[in-house]
Amino acid sequence: MTEFACNWGQRTITITILVVTLMLFISVKMLLSFLKGYKSNKKRPILVFIYAFIAILPLILTFVILPYMPLKVIVDKGTIYINQFKGGITIPIEDIVEIRRYTSEDSKNTVRTFGSGGLFGFLGKFKNPQIGKFEMFATDTKNRTLIKTNDKVYVISCANPNVFIETVKNNTP
Repeated sequence: MTEFACNWGQRTITITILVVTLMLFISVKMLLSFLKGYKSNKKRPILVFIYAFIAILPLILTFVILPYMPLKVIVDKGTIYINQFKGGITIPIEDIVEIRRYTSEDSKNTVRTFGSGGLFGFLGKFKNPQIGKFEMFATDTKNRTLIKTNDKVYVISCANPNVFIETVKNNTP
């Protein structure tokens, strides 16, 4: 069994710090408005509800996004396992038709169709003209690997992507 850490790259760190700081600022501001508005808007409960919802929205977003963040990638007994807070994703190595580094050329015109564009990583569903539809679980945009299987395409990131690729190739059943 070989494990590869999913370290955060500079882009993920910067986006996460900026977004979390902004969300905390908005939450505190809305919470203060909620407390002030609760006293003055007892006859308008919808405003009180809106303030409360916006105040807790960052917490909700965190609990929705964080479970999909990859923690580590494990290669063991013919399987790649992407370990996440919510469990993980298993990719049988025998199903892989292509594995290689994901290049800047691959990422041109990429559109996120569902997921996170940097908050705790680049996570979710994406598409572009070169690859088509794919799922990305990347915390470091400089260390991404493309994995094509018979029916799905994944882009993941982990430490030492070249070693990861060789480890996968050597684990082929």
